[in-house]
Amino acid sequence: MINRIHFAILPTFLGIFIIAGFIACKSKDKTANLNDDPQSIFLDYQVTGNEEEDSVTILLHFRDGDIEGNAFRLDKPSGVALDGEALAFDSSKMTGYYYETRKSLMAFTGKHNIVFTDIQGNTYRENFFFQPFSLINPPAELSFGDSLGLQFAGLEKEDYLLVLMTDTSFPGKGINRVDTIRDGNLVISPDELKQLAPGPVQIIFTREFERPLENSTKSGGRLAITYRFSREFILQE
Repeated sequence: MINRIHFAILPTFLGIFIIAGFIACKSKDKTANLNDDPQSIFLDYQVTGNEEEDSVTILLHFRDGDIEGNAFRLDKPSGVALDGEALAFDSSKMTGYYYETRKSLMAFTGKHNIVFTDIQGNTYRENFFFQPFSLINPPAELSFGDSLGLQFAGLEKEDYLLVLMTDTSFPGKGINRVDTIRDGNLVISPDELKQLAPGPVQIIFTREFERPLENSTKSGGRLAITYRFSREFILQE
């Protein structure tokens, strides 16, 4: 009886091993075929600046088919460069393969380019401009009943900001919304400020800009640029 059980289990494990090996080979072949077909690559470029960290992170993914596809590494002679500087790949279990570099905030302000070279030697150059925006008149104190008028520099004539305002109270609702900024001006009314509790208030301003790549494969690509900074003021009763 023991021998029969032993030989019955052995083919089962052998079958699982063969199936797992087959799946692994197919997965490997899929990655290889993808690199041989540059038009199947979706180019996913993200640029994120943060004033508090005084840095800009450039994060690049090359994906299978579309923005939801798995990220993979580029096999030589394929590669990618930022402003002429070749980038090396890294990987994580959560995001797969990626190309990343970090620059200082002030040094990175201005014109830049990302050049992707596919395995056939074709190049796809994407030019972009990174411009942080700033708050001209940060408030120090504000009283209930007053409106909060803010003026920004470095934005388009009509632009959009995600505005997040929080206080230190537990039940405080705060403010979390996307505002249209015209001619650099934003006004938050007294009624809106009543959602906050008296005391220290933090405001986080985030600008998110996304567009399709101008030079990409047939699968397309996107460029997402994000910049954020925060300020604090005292809200008095």
